[in-house]
Amino acid sequence: MQNANRTKELHRLSISGMCCPNCAEKIKGAVCKLPGVEKADVNFMQSTLSADINDVQPEQLISAIQSLGYDARVIDDAHGSGGNPEGSNPAEERISRLEIIGVVISALLVGLAGIGSLNDWFWGIRLGLIISAIVICGRSLAWKGLLALMKFQLDMNFLMIVAVIGALFIGEWVEGGVIIVLFAISELLESASVNRSRRAIEALIKVAPQTAIVIRNLVKTTVPVDEIKVGELILVKPGTTISLDGVIRSGRTTINESAITGESLPVSKQQEDKVLAGTINGEGAIEVIVSRGKGDTTLDRIIKLVRQAQSERAPVQSFIEKFARYYTPVVVGLATVIAIL
Repeated sequence: MQNANRTKELHRLSISGMCCPNCAEKIKGAVCKLPGVEKADVNFMQSTLSADINDVQPEQLISAIQSLGYDARVIDDAHGSGGNPEGSNPAEERISRLEIIGVVISALLVGLAGIGSLNDWFWGIRLGLIISAIVICGRSLAWKGLLALMKFQLDMNFLMIVAVIGALFIGEWVEGGVIIVLFAISELLESASVNRSRRAIEALIKVAPQTAIVIRNLVKTTVPVDEIKVGELILVKPGTTISLDGVIRSGRTTINESAITGESLPVSKQQEDKVLAGTINGEGAIEVIVSRGKGDTTLDRIIKLVRQAQSERAPVQSFIEKFARYYTPVVVGLATVIAIL
């Protein structure tokens, strides 16, 4: 009887610190192991977690994520909390800028250390430069690798740590520094690509206004678009953005549809013509009969399709992720056997 009274809830969390799809898989695996979690999905491109849970508090989800070396916070609504769509985090963006500076400095340090030989009188300074570069670029990597090892998960982070330590152990200090710097550069490039995709979705979300002027009983009132139903009449003033899809009942104007269709030139519109949410009205005021409500407009459908495309994995990506799951333990095991022999 107690189980029958349980209510399933959907929680969305914003996750910071993910650097690759493998991170998303680890987080999903950890969350799915929690009692009461029926389903969990991690979207790496959006840095979000969606979980269907029974009798589980969001704090438990956050704790499980933090145990892997990542951070998380609850998203209050579908577009994020605190005015940051798609779970964007200004603090994380500032950290990314610091990481860029750190990688540039590390690359310069390794470059300087590579001049000459480590056996000459300048070797102490070069050694200090290399160690500084490894510390700057490898802190996050070492922490994630250590957490993975504590959970008996030999992932990419652990493999990179072994490679760097191995290079240092055999005296190839410069090569060890180069490995860690190149890995940090690859993470920054991937992060930049992901951030561009996130900003593109944020721009789409911000295209359509959240309020509109609705005409009810000849009275004009500004209301949230969520409260406007299909068939109601809205007024679109010159120079404003159209909130919902609809058909022009009266008025003539030109519409800038570049945000939706990519058409650079304004399109002439008159009575009975269709208009789309997110497009910009020109010089004429128009009255529009709403044909699609909030969440069903052409703009909303575009956003949903983009999110769906980002969350779905290509078959080759799924294969690579499964392959990588066994690749690292096998490589570490073979290397250990060869070293012993």
